[in-house]
Amino acid sequence: MWHQFWVEERLRFYEEIGLPRTTLEEYWQKPEELAHYARATVDLLFKFPFGTQELEGIAARSDFDLSQHQRFSGKPMNVFDEELKAAWPKLTSEKQVQLLESYHRNRLNYLTRAGEPTEKAASQAKADAEALAKGYYVRM
Repeated sequence: MWHQFWVEERLRFYEEIGLPRTTLEEYWQKPEELAHYARATVDLLFKFPFGTQELEGIAARSDFDLSQHQRFSGKPMNVFDEELKAAWPKLTSEKQVQLLESYHRNRLNYLTRAGEPTEKAASQAKADAEALAKGYYVRM
């Protein structure tokens, strides 16, 4: 959702500086074309008189940058969200389990793709999921 929002913002920017939308194209990269840190990437292309060329790429990077800072600095980059902590106990047990499993699975996939060894990635994903239930997450 946020990724699409920023794609639209950038398209509006180009229109505001005088490039009609008809001269712009969106190229959504296929999964095999994505960088290891991206969940999605859109290349904005401009139809120049000499051919269509990329103006910019807009990647959904998730928390890749902060996670990498955290990984290599050894310092936590997570934030505490009081509203998240207050909302968690109001969820049904079933919903809590579902969210924790989904978050754990996504974090494990992300950490593995980012190059963490499997055992370390599994341990970190578990810790991240447990922290989420207490109101902590890495800000994107």
